[in-house]
Amino acid sequence: MDPLDQPATPGRMRQLHSTGVLDADAYERALALAGITPDGLAWRRFLDWLLAGLGAALVLSGIIFFFAYNWADMHRFAKFALLEFTLLITVALAWRLGPDTHGGRAALIGAAVLPGVLLAVYGQTYQTGADPYGLFLTWGLLITPWVFIGRSVVLWMLLLVLGNLSLILYWIGVYRPPQWNFGQELGLLFWLGITFTDADLALLVVALNAAALFTYEMFANKLEWLSSRWMPRVLALVVLATLTVPVIRAIFDHHPDMLSVRWVPAVWAVITVVGILAYRNVRHDLFMLAALLLEAIVIVTSFLIERMHINDAGTMLLLSLLVVLMTGASAYWLRRTAQTWGSE
Repeated sequence: MDPLDQPATPGRMRQLHSTGVLDADAYERALALAGITPDGLAWRRFLDWLLAGLGAALVLSGIIFFFAYNWADMHRFAKFALLEFTLLITVALAWRLGPDTHGGRAALIGAAVLPGVLLAVYGQTYQTGADPYGLFLTWGLLITPWVFIGRSVVLWMLLLVLGNLSLILYWIGVYRPPQWNFGQELGLLFWLGITFTDADLALLVVALNAAALFTYEMFANKLEWLSSRWMPRVLALVVLATLTVPVIRAIFDHHPDMLSVRWVPAVWAVITVVGILAYRNVRHDLFMLAALLLEAIVIVTSFLIERMHINDAGTMLLLSLLVVLMTGASAYWLRRTAQTWGSE
């Protein structure tokens, strides 16, 4: 690709500056011409977005805590009436302001969150006995039209979170319940994290989020509202973190009880190689490369621990030196890669 056809992103500008292509004055001028350095209008838009987002978050938090505090004293009809009225107000505001305004997006996000609260109140009021995954699945299905209409990364992230929770809760609650229950006593995050010792579930979660990441990157240059980089980076971290537990299990478990455990290291290797090639040559992103290399260091270190049979200080020192060497080599390669991008 011709360098002149590439978008003038802050990262690319910093690379040109760090490699000496742009001096300090040219760097500042380039940021201003590219619209990266905010002017008065940009700061006003940012404050509008920030205040609208904080306002929406505070209103939603107020509704949730209002129910939590007054739960026992409220009649069930009052609960449903208040929630449905608030939902109608947020939908009307989103329609009136439009999805392209900050206020409209904030209202639409509120309208996407409230159905989950409404479903939770319904389940608690009538004690339906439904499985937890049904709440998140129904919630996701109800807000799907708004997600497509809203053209908001936040809405797509919310839908993806609901999809992940539906898959995980269905797997561990219905399809293949774990044979332990102590994890629930240690907190939700620990409980959900330890379920990824099930390699089949881990591979499904990886497939879901990797597909979302690939789709995002494919349309990132075509749709302006997909220009932010936080969502693909979160998805990449989810994919890599989800693979960590089953890969380490495959390293230390010499007699795996599931065939998928043997395949997890191969899946991790393919994702790592493809990710490095893609973010090195197609879409320049140092954060993604650093995350992939960090994951590789963790996996290789686990493999060395299993093979070296650490039982004395000398072996531990050798392992520490190897970790330092891998970290230093990764940092050196990342710096050279950034310089290469700048020279291109």
